[in-house]
Amino acid sequence: MERRWQQGDAVLKDLSGYVSGKQLMDDIRHELRQLEARQQRRVDQAASDTAAMQRRTSRLSLVLPAVGLLLIGGAMLALGLERQRRDRAEQALRAAKARLETAVAERTEALSDALARIQSFALELDRGIEAERRRLAREVHDQVGQIGTASKMLILALRKKLAPLKEEMLDELQQLAEETITVARQISAALRPPLLDDLGLAAALAHHAQGLERQGQLKVALDVRDEDRLSAEQRNQLFRILQEAATNVLRHARASRLEIRGAAGAGGYCLVISDDGVGPGAVRPDASGLRNMRERAALAGGSLDFGPGPQGGTRVSVCLPLAPAANPEEDWT
Repeated sequence: MERRWQQGDAVLKDLSGYVSGKQLMDDIRHELRQLEARQQRRVDQAASDTAAMQRRTSRLSLVLPAVGLLLIGGAMLALGLERQRRDRAEQALRAAKARLETAVAERTEALSDALARIQSFALELDRGIEAERRRLAREVHDQVGQIGTASKMLILALRKKLAPLKEEMLDELQQLAEETITVARQISAALRPPLLDDLGLAAALAHHAQGLERQGQLKVALDVRDEDRLSAEQRNQLFRILQEAATNVLRHARASRLEIRGAAGAGGYCLVISDDGVGPGAVRPDASGLRNMRERAALAGGSLDFGPGPQGGTRVSVCLPLAPAANPEEDWT
């Protein structure tokens, strides 16, 4: 073709160039057909792979939602089962808690009833003991005291008959009679101080304080007021607590001063017993005297506090509840 462009139509007369050119073109066409065939095969293969991929994708698009739905359904089922188990566990826990609360309430009520019965029994027992003390005190005062007094009168009468003679045995007998009268009074006062029943708590405490000053060389400061607001049972328990506390002071405190203060206030009636001794360090918390004082305070419906005083020594504080004071106008109406 190039020669034709350069030389013109004369080139067409030379067939050798045409044949070789035609052969070359045929070869080129053959190669192109092969290239087209290979390209077509690749296109077909790609189309087949694409179709297969589409089919797999279609199947996956169908399978994955189904699997997702199954998983979601399984998760929902598991959550439902877990919630049911949790609900059953909560119901069982609430039922167990209710049973436990019921059992605790029943046991608490039973313990409260038992404690009330024990307190009632202890109160009745203490009242019985006090009644027996009162009876014994009266018997000792009346019987033994009368015997001592009668013996003393007989000895005095016998002394007059024997006058002007003197008999030393009569002096000894008179001394024994007087000691008998004194011991009878002391035993009677220790069993049940008559002042507590006749004149009240303040008088009984004052008399007991005088005895403490004589026994232990103690200087006792006493200030007790508002005792008329106490019941007879409370007065008795306070007096017994004071006896126990004073006994501990004489035995252990090595004190020189004892203060007894009692008055009614907003928290009830409080009796405070304090000394200037060595303090409660050597006293066991479970000592019988301390336990007895606590029990007596509980029997009277109050509480007892035992410990060191603010200025040293030992301090015993007993607080009892008071019944509401009666309104005079209401009583008048």
